[in-house]
Amino acid sequence: MVINMSKIKELVFYRPHPSRSHMPSAADNIEQVKIAKLLGVLFSGNLNFDEHVTYVLFICSQRLYLIKLLRSQGMPESKLHIIFVALIISRISYALSAWGGFLNGQQIHRINAFLRRARRLGICSSTCIVMYQNT
Repeated sequence: MVINMSKIKELVFYRPHPSRSHMPSAADNIEQVKIAKLLGVLFSGNLNFDEHVTYVLFICSQRLYLIKLLRSQGMPESKLHIIFVALIISRISYALSAWGGFLNGQQIHRINAFLRRARRLGICSSTCIVMYQNT
């Protein structure tokens, strides 16, 4: 098997500590990165998922705009709810078991605020609003 060295990245996981901003690389020709995308989830070395939550909410905001356009074209509310679950809830909950346990209160609040906005717009029902509990 031939390995493409330009596609190999090294991500070092560490505890948040100011003196460990850069660790020596395991190999000289492998690029060390602070954030890596693996199967659609953005992982950072300190297991902080701010970048991932920002990315997911950006994608979901674009999809929410699409659903608003469909509503303005006269699509029924029941169909909009199905599209909302398929395009937005599925994206938020994708690989949730891998990153959901690392969320802090602010990240949970951002996700809940997005879902409340969708409810205020009348695009989803109240059953899909409280996805995350601040524990």
